[in-house]
Amino acid sequence: MKFLLTLLLFTFFTTLSIAAEKPATDSLVISVTSIADMQAYAGQSKSVIVKDIYKGGIFNKLPKGAIVPDDIVTYSSAQADSIWYRHYDKYNGIMPQWYTAMPTDSTVSASAALNYVFSKYNTGLIRFNPNIVYLIDSAVNIANASNLIINGNGVKIKETYNNKGTFYFTAPQNVTIKDFIFLGSETYASFMINSPTQTRAFIYMVNGSNCNIQNITSSAKRTAIYLGKTTYSNIEGFLHTGFLDDTHKTNANYCPAISVANDNLVNPVTSENGYLKIRNGHAINTGTAITLGDVSKHFSISDITGYNLFDNCIYVSSGMYGSVSNCHFKKANQGIKVRGRGITINGNSIVNAIVGIVATGNGNASSTDPYDGGPYPDEAGGNGFALVISNNIVDSVSQRGIQIAEQDGLGTHGVRCYSNTVSHHTAPTDYAFYFIGVSNFDVENNTVFKSAANIAILMSNGTNDSLRHSSFINNHFKLCPGIGIRFSKVMFSNISNNDADGVTGTFLDFRTCNNNTIALNRSSGGLVVQAGATYTNKNNLVIFNTGPTMNIDATNNFSLFNSTSFTLPIKYGGTGTKLIIAASLDFLPTAAGTSSELTITVAGAADGDIVNLGIPNAASNANSCYTARVSAANMVKIQFNNYSSALIDPAVGTFKVLVFK
Repeated sequence: MKFLLTLLLFTFFTTLSIAAEKPATDSLVISVTSIADMQAYAGQSKSVIVKDIYKGGIFNKLPKGAIVPDDIVTYSSAQADSIWYRHYDKYNGIMPQWYTAMPTDSTVSASAALNYVFSKYNTGLIRFNPNIVYLIDSAVNIANASNLIINGNGVKIKETYNNKGTFYFTAPQNVTIKDFIFLGSETYASFMINSPTQTRAFIYMVNGSNCNIQNITSSAKRTAIYLGKTTYSNIEGFLHTGFLDDTHKTNANYCPAISVANDNLVNPVTSENGYLKIRNGHAINTGTAITLGDVSKHFSISDITGYNLFDNCIYVSSGMYGSVSNCHFKKANQGIKVRGRGITINGNSIVNAIVGIVATGNGNASSTDPYDGGPYPDEAGGNGFALVISNNIVDSVSQRGIQIAEQDGLGTHGVRCYSNTVSHHTAPTDYAFYFIGVSNFDVENNTVFKSAANIAILMSNGTNDSLRHSSFINNHFKLCPGIGIRFSKVMFSNISNNDADGVTGTFLDFRTCNNNTIALNRSSGGLVVQAGATYTNKNNLVIFNTGPTMNIDATNNFSLFNSTSFTLPIKYGGTGTKLIIAASLDFLPTAAGTSSELTITVAGAADGDIVNLGIPNAASNANSCYTARVSAANMVKIQFNNYSSALIDPAVGTFKVLVFK
């Protein structure tokens, strides 16, 4: 509505205006070609229309008073006691192009002019004209801005010199910058000779709070957005294209699309700090999509994609209480690397990388404050805790799939790793999953599919006998030719209900493991449980495991009800042997109060073995029962007992006999 009223006024005043370059002095309103013409006008008209498409508008003459013209909204007049004031809607903001010295030619630098505009207006709304390309050869400094919105409207900012910050914000508060296209001039060759370890970004923001950066497209610079000591802020919507490729990738770790530096914040228990949200971004041909420096707290990273990343996809250093979710990357060096506590990594995918996901604790042995990265008291001596790695997919990595480990000699504890899949893992000498120095640890419902590793999963104690009080349950292996899982110095843990199909080596391999429960695991091939005397395993309960073969030190461990037959749908385990025979039996008619017997051969059955009997329903009768016993070596006798008052002729049926040795 305001726009329509302005347009009507403009039309009305234009109709009344005088077409001559030097209008009559008594006109209500005049029109001129440029700002300079307006400033030179010495007539009596109180309103002027400037027809310049970039700098023009409607201007009113006001008493000068103490006003100093800024050449953006206020302009000098030929009459010393008055000024020209631009008529504009403050809700629509000012436009940098209004500044008289602002070039509209994309071959002329706009740096000095933009610096002037932001020195005069660091609050309110600034709108850019998308039809102008702004050439930048030195940094545009925006200091102490507050309650400011900078709307690029899709404008192109073309940088000819690789500045530390193209738009350099110092101490911004409640600032929004959005809808810009930044075109850099940096190449790999210039990067390598121009301080390659120094941060240089299109948007460089330090000591800020409550800032929003939205819809930024950028290319040809090592970093798109840098935040240093900036809190309670959001980055939403970015597309950054770097200059790295397969043969030009040295110093890739200094080329993150988004970089958040050490915020140096205080105790999160007594203060609210951090709170950064980064979402909906894409990075290509650069080092890292997002890097969060030390002590990044209360952060959320989500919906980030990347391709051709030559360092980490996402790297979090000593982070606390944050999440990385729903991010998807293809062709990278390392996928997601996180060090810290209270962090969730959920629902991400990494394809064609060297390493998939790495998560560790937050080692800092020099501090005693657990909220300052110091040791958290626990019997395993660790200090990283409360990590969750879930529902991630890692496919076609050439080294390690998922790693959860100790940090700086201090164990990581309170970790949950569940419902992840590592598939098409191609490294024979590395691992699909690698867990070291972790305690109070749950590994559940993970899948390894087609791993070429000699050992698909390694679980090792690391420092301080830390791998304890953990569970490894309901995990699945398919088409893994080597050892399924090797447990080294694992204690007081539960390893149960895991299954393997196509694992031709040992499925569960134990080395110096004590006081664990190993139960209800099964494998279709190889050695289901290797816990022999050679490897000094003690006081483990090994029960109800099923597989073709097993090797268990029954002297130093408790071994019960283990089976070498894989066909039984119930899982058993231990050193015991299970014998199954099925036979068709036709009992003779049996008089009331009597019994009849039939004998079947069960090779290996011996006197005193436990015998279970499967009875066909058709052969069941009221007031009768069947019993079975080993009557002689290799012989099992099945007896029909008629407790009724009439003759019973049992139907012919297939009986199954299960003998436990």
